[in-house]
Amino acid sequence: MRQRNRFAVAFCAVFFVLPLAACTGQPDQPATAASTPSPTEVVELSTPTAAVPDLEALQQVAGQIVWLRSTNPYGHTGIKLESEGKVIYVDPVDLVGLDNLPKADWILITHDHGDHFSIKTIAALSKPGTVAVSIKQVQYSLSSVKFFALAPGEAVDAGGLQVRGVPAYNDSHPKELGYLGFIFTIQGVRIYCSGDTGLTPEMQALRGIDIAVMNVRNPYSLTGQDVVEFARAVKPKIIIPIHWMPDDKTYGDQAEIDYLRQNIPDTTVLMELELTP
Repeated sequence: MRQRNRFAVAFCAVFFVLPLAACTGQPDQPATAASTPSPTEVVELSTPTAAVPDLEALQQVAGQIVWLRSTNPYGHTGIKLESEGKVIYVDPVDLVGLDNLPKADWILITHDHGDHFSIKTIAALSKPGTVAVSIKQVQYSLSSVKFFALAPGEAVDAGGLQVRGVPAYNDSHPKELGYLGFIFTIQGVRIYCSGDTGLTPEMQALRGIDIAVMNVRNPYSLTGQDVVEFARAVKPKIIIPIHWMPDDKTYGDQAEIDYLRQNIPDTTVLMELELTP
């Protein structure tokens, strides 16, 4: 992929220049429960140990993240990640080329707003054995998949993928509704997907994030300045901005992305994906 080659040198610089102290966060480990949890059972993950992914794993996982083009008027919120024969989607809605996309092993849904949650899209991406993880409000709308309900601060073993919920809230997304960001680990690479949120204390307290997929949309989600402040506090190796619309000026997204480009700290690589297809 073009973006992988474009940032290969920057990956090397960040990975080898950063001290290990910048990576002291702790990747999630599998739950120790003897049996697979039921679709709504939440398990607390065991205390993890520190790990630092090697450069090859980081590049491989980053290169498999695809930003999906949507026809939804509120922006492109969905991503796809393929790893080791498994396919993960986050917030897939009204996707262009839907019939040609691979079926999902996991679908993660941050909240039930129409630009993040589509029953029709989820049904089209589902196959026998597809697992969905989201807030309880979504559960009764989905009958074609195995469902795991998740709340902020909780963690679940969702059929082999360990997922932790991070609070996601701002003036447009009240905290009491329990909307989510997600943390999960693929090939030793720890990924954070912000969902629609402001810059919260819970986000700023995160550590050990390798790739942060951040929703940029002022005022409904993060501003460029929010993302820069997050990068300074958390020091993820890579930040990928999504949700913004490169070819639309309705929300002033370009100004937020320009701020991010100009102010991203040296500890983090800004990786801009091209919408696909």
